[in-house]
Amino acid sequence: MNVLVIDDEAQILEMIAYFLGTKELQVKTARTGEAAFSLFDKDPDFFQVIVTDVRLPDIDGIALYKRIRKQNVTLPFIFMSGHLDQEEAIQALGKAGSVAFLLKPFSLNALYVTIQKYAK
Repeated sequence: MNVLVIDDEAQILEMIAYFLGTKELQVKTARTGEAAFSLFDKDPDFFQVIVTDVRLPDIDGIALYKRIRKQNVTLPFIFMSGHLDQEEAIQALGKAGSVAFLLKPFSLNALYVTIQKYAK
């Protein structure tokens, strides 16, 4: 399974990528929304799930979600955030498709289970 993980914090990104790699997932990473969209745009059907932080330095995770959904309406998204106030907005997005929310800090195993649940 191919997973795109986006987080502007390098240590978190590396930790998630390493852990998911141990679960035999193929992981690509990006530290900005624009970099993530560039990876996605090369082959819109390559990834089975996207895991993204909500707050990114350029475009936020919700804007990235909306941009990607224009090309792939079924691609599951898992949003990560340390801010509970964003959960309600993300849950509203979930009504239109496969969307999950993980409040930081979360266990890596919880992320893996969520990926397994939502991925195609």
